[in-house]
Amino acid sequence: MDLLRCIVSFVRAAEGGSFSAAARSLGVTPAAVSKSVQKLEADLGVRLFARTTRQISLTEEGQLFLESCRDPAIQLEEAVGRLAERRGRPFGRVRLTATTAFGRRVLVPLLVEFSQNYPEIELDLTLDDHIADMVVERFDIGVRIAGQLADTTMIARHLAEIQLLVCASPEYIGRHGIPGTPWDLARHNCISIRMPSTGRLLKWEFAEGSQHYALEAAGTLAVNDPEALVEAALAGCGVVQLGSYLVLEHLRSNRLKPVLSSYLAPNWWIYLYYPSKQHLPMRVQVLLEFIARSFPDPSCYLSDFQTSAQ
Repeated sequence: MDLLRCIVSFVRAAEGGSFSAAARSLGVTPAAVSKSVQKLEADLGVRLFARTTRQISLTEEGQLFLESCRDPAIQLEEAVGRLAERRGRPFGRVRLTATTAFGRRVLVPLLVEFSQNYPEIELDLTLDDHIADMVVERFDIGVRIAGQLADTTMIARHLAEIQLLVCASPEYIGRHGIPGTPWDLARHNCISIRMPSTGRLLKWEFAEGSQHYALEAAGTLAVNDPEALVEAALAGCGVVQLGSYLVLEHLRSNRLKPVLSSYLAPNWWIYLYYPSKQHLPMRVQVLLEFIARSFPDPSCYLSDFQTSAQ
């Protein structure tokens, strides 16, 4: 077990870029990680890291060793976790991926609560608006917002519905008025999201009866982060279309006003999903159930606001 501990410490330090990062992920001190790496170097008879007072970097031998032992180290660590789970206690690391805004606003507080209940489970969350390859990138759980989950090989659960709401601040509406139809947006300053995967502006979605369509909306500002879009709208910069989970609190406080409510697009879903596996580790199962239980009402992000400028 000492050799496994040393190898895991080395892999975590190499991945995290420092002994401190490795120590945080392992729940030990940086000195303990450094000692484990030094012992491994002594046993192997090579230097794995070049060290300065501020940082570490892999030597050529260290890079070769990392490429050789990363996957086996992870597999051994998971094997130890499975044995621990057989004794009835979830143990080990769970890797998650989620969209940036939802992850920061909703998922991180849930994971903090989960960690307090399951201190032996290590959570590794990646916030990224690119769609991750769950299998290739070794993620256990994903959380995404979409009309439909693109990867049909995943096992997916619906957490909650969201609406795509169009809104603006009272100050902006007072200066520029209310668009009566989606086509009136051509005369307004529309703040849009630039998609990280394509570099293109995300089209705005609307529906009228059974017809569903998307429009390009232009303005003086484009951002790549939904929460920045919220801040721009609150500052009176222009009109935005955002998921209801981001703006409901501001609609209820009248800091934002809904517009074009008669043209709401079909609702999207927050999906909890994971690769199709016959036997999920206990640590993954308990986290999946915890997240799912945290959304007892699938309509929690739906609004009953009507178009109003009062």
